[in-house]
Amino acid sequence: ITFLNYMAKNVDSPLFVGDVYDLAADIGKEFEKLIDACGTENIRNLMTKVIVTLEYLESSTVIVDRLQSELLEIKARVEQLEYEKLERAEFRNKLDQELEIIEENWRKETYHLNSLVVKLQNENKRLSVLITEKEKHAPNDCKVFMSDEELVVVQKLKELAEQHRAQLISKDKELLERSNELEKVQLDHEKLTKVYKELTHRNRHLQKQVYTLVEEKSDLQASIQNQQRECQELQSNLNVVVKENIDLSTAEDRNKLDFQGKLLIDLDDPNRPRFTLDELRHILFERNDLKAKVSDLEDELSLHKQKNFPSSLSLTSLSIDQEELPVQGPINKEPDEKLYPEKKKLGIRRFFPSVTWPKLM
Repeated sequence: ITFLNYMAKNVDSPLFVGDVYDLAADIGKEFEKLIDACGTENIRNLMTKVIVTLEYLESSTVIVDRLQSELLEIKARVEQLEYEKLERAEFRNKLDQELEIIEENWRKETYHLNSLVVKLQNENKRLSVLITEKEKHAPNDCKVFMSDEELVVVQKLKELAEQHRAQLISKDKELLERSNELEKVQLDHEKLTKVYKELTHRNRHLQKQVYTLVEEKSDLQASIQNQQRECQELQSNLNVVVKENIDLSTAEDRNKLDFQGKLLIDLDDPNRPRFTLDELRHILFERNDLKAKVSDLEDELSLHKQKNFPSSLSLTSLSIDQEELPVQGPINKEPDEKLYPEKKKLGIRRFFPSVTWPKLM
């Protein structure tokens, strides 16, 4: 069997419901050959066991397919969470690095400012000493003037203050840009989650369609097998009828009776014809005349008795005439689902004869 050879070569490959149905169809064909050769009584117990095992295999494959779909969803969710975790870790690392850089710059600036403060304090002490000495020598002509070094220091302090302001403004702009980027990333993440949900929904819908197609395929295979059996039975019946026809023709040739253009009637048959064609025509004409007279009489009665009786006789006569009319045209065939409601519930048993089915507990 080609399918069994394929499954033997690909033992590690996953098994689906369609594969189980194909396997059941192949096994059913082989059992049909055994039934034709040995009969149903010899292999009935074996076939019931095979059917039960195939049904267990069908249910297990359905459960495995459902578990695999759930496992794929869980894996996708885990990968998504890991990706989000990595993104958050990278963002935190970037923030930590930026904070470390800012702290390092702040430390350097504070160290530089502390050194400047120390220098200014020393310079202040020196100037205070000079002022005290000048006051001692010339208290009336004491005027305080700033030296060139002090002007340079003040200018440097102003430049440092402006630099710090510019850095603060740039940092605020960077924070705003980062916040906008985070919002964009969150929006993209939400869009991706929606797309993923839609794709999973479509995948489930496609899997359901595949299952239905596989079931329809198995139904068609079972119907084809039944038609082939019926054709074989009809062929055998046709052969028997042909033989009987040949025997009858030989018997007629022997008797040499000429019944051409004649009608044989069984006198004991209660349904034998008793009237000729002319007599039947005469009876039909009389019937039509009587109907016409009855309709005329009904019209006269309806005219004379309108006040006392409603005109219901004509309606009853019309309904009677309509009921007497024969049904014309072919009768619609009932659908297979109504004639055979248990067909969809058979599953694996469709591929095997009903004689060998296991009994329901």
